[in-house]
Order: sequence, then structure tokens, then C-alpha cells
Amino acid sequence: MNVLNDLPNARTYEELPVAVRVRRGEGELILTTLRPHGGFGCQPPNLQSNPAGIYLLRGLMR
Repeated sequence: MNVLNDLPNARTYEELPVAVRVRRGEGELILTTLRPHGGFGCQPPNLQSNPAGIYLLRGLMR
């Protein structure tokens, strides 16, 4: 497992991974606790209308 990004927890200030890359056989999986597709509150309703989410996913896929 390769940690791609750490952020501090807002309650404990402990740095925890928010994105990791897992290699399995010939494949690769990226797991994240972030919400690049939006959908909550005043966030964009989907990925197509969220340029920051698209930018994040493109960066993670490099």
C-alpha cells in the first residue's frame, strides 16, 4: 500500500491517509475518503460539474 496523501483529522489532529494506492497482481486500485463527485450541501451535484474533483482524479491516476 502506498499512501498518496495525508491530512490531519479535524478532531484529533492526527495525520491520517485520505488516499492510498494498492497494487494487486497486475492491477492497481486507488482508494480515497475524499468526495471528488460532490453531492452534499453546496457542492456540485456530480463529477461533470466539479472541476476540482476532475483535477483530483486526474492527479491520482498519474
